[in-house]
Amino acid sequence: MKRVNLLTLLFAVLIALTPTYNLQSLTGGSVNEGTTATFTLTTTNVASGTSVPYTLSGISAADVSGGSLSGNAVVNSSGVATISVSLLNDSLTEGSETLTVTAGGATASTVVNDTSKAPTYSIYANNASYNEGTTAEFTFSATNVSAFTALTYTLSGVSSSDVSYPLSGTIQFSSGPYGY
Repeated sequence: MKRVNLLTLLFAVLIALTPTYNLQSLTGGSVNEGTTATFTLTTTNVASGTSVPYTLSGISAADVSGGSLSGNAVVNSSGVATISVSLLNDSLTEGSETLTVTAGGATASTVVNDTSKAPTYSIYANNASYNEGTTAEFTFSATNVSAFTALTYTLSGVSSSDVSYPLSGTIQFSSGPYGY
């Protein structure tokens, strides 16, 4: 009969019961703004119903639906928890960002592709010509800009004595086209 050291046996049992965590992105190498990035946390020696806290990094709270960069994933009876990160589709051109999820000491990442479009601006005169003493009206419009984007303008072809407003200034868009 082989003798087993009690300390060795106790150590083997403790190792066998130590929880392990493995995190994997299910969305592959990248995901677009406006979609959901999904991660799977696979565990061993973690009881069903256990809530595992997670954190998000590499993005801002403004990029996530609900605005939170942390949460809890609940382990199911198979030892698996799903972490779904609902990403907002904003109109800010910010470039690609790397979303990293950390849970139970494990990490996984995916690239969030910036799907924003470049801003465009247009201006047109409301009439083809104006008589002296009348008001010349112009319409400015913008697409793919954030609320309260400022646009600087300069009037040319006239002198400051010809107009009752400054020859240059700033207009601010809050949404949609605006006439000025």
